Amino acid sequence: MHKTQIIILGIAQDAGYPHAGCRKDCCRNAWHDSSLQKFAACVGIADPESGSYWLIDATPDIKFQMHSAEERFPVCRLKGVFITHAHTGHYAGLINFGKEIMAADRMPVFVMPGMKKFLNENYPWKQFVEMGYIELTDLVNDAELKLNERAAITPFKVPHRDEHSETVGFEIKGKNKNIIYIPDIDEWDKWDRDIVDTVRNADELYLDGTFYNGSEIRNYHSKKIPHPLVTVSMEKFNSLSREEKARVNFIHLNHTNPLIRKDSMETEEVLSRGFRIAEEGRTTVI
Repeated sequence: MHKTQIIILGIAQDAGYPHAGCRKDCCRNAWHDSSLQKFAACVGIADPESGSYWLIDATPDIKFQMHSAEERFPVCRLKGVFITHAHTGHYAGLINFGKEIMAADRMPVFVMPGMKKFLNENYPWKQFVEMGYIELTDLVNDAELKLNERAAITPFKVPHRDEHSETVGFEIKGKNKNIIYIPDIDEWDKWDRDIVDTVRNADELYLDGTFYNGSEIRNYHSKKIPHPLVTVSMEKFNSLSREEKARVNFIHLNHTNPLIRKDSMETEEVLSRGFRIAEEGRTTVI
């Protein structure tokens, strides 16, 4: 198929699934069954007509995600990476563009001002820029960037523990559909936009579903690890129609989140209420 598409290349929180060092029930089966394992949250934008694809975020699983994208779209090669923010699971994969691995030739890395400053001032990323393995390309809040005549992407700021950089979500527009991607945000009510209206005005959304209800984390405190709980999000979206709810896909699932397991009661609950859970390998023509 030669149409521009997005492909979901990862659905887990920064560390993937299973989680390093976890010996609890939530990860036990995944250590022994590779079919249960999930990559860190990542979306690809593939345009076979131009032979190009782009990634949103450079995760620790980037080599597998690049391989998955190129297996699905054999004519496409990586043309750039868009970074949401400076939390490890969203930029650490840039290490693969350095001398010891790919020795990339000025791979475009699209960043907001704070993220650009972070990469320019900290090793090894500073060295990657200086040696020409990556080339930082400026993004502007709410400013559309055309990838080509068939697709465009727009960053927009969201509130999320901005210790090292600002945080953005992305809107991806094709000729027929617009996709919203927000893997990390503190709370919907802290955002300067109405998330319910955002759902109504998009064709498909991939939204922060890090924790189901917080009870999966011992001593969970929303102020220390702020994310909108899936249960809270579902209540907020309760006024949406069944068709509108089906646009919402929860992504960036923590290893403790029961939604990362297809056989959990919580997964059944989310699906029965009309919402969806992001699936690796799913594609959407835009």
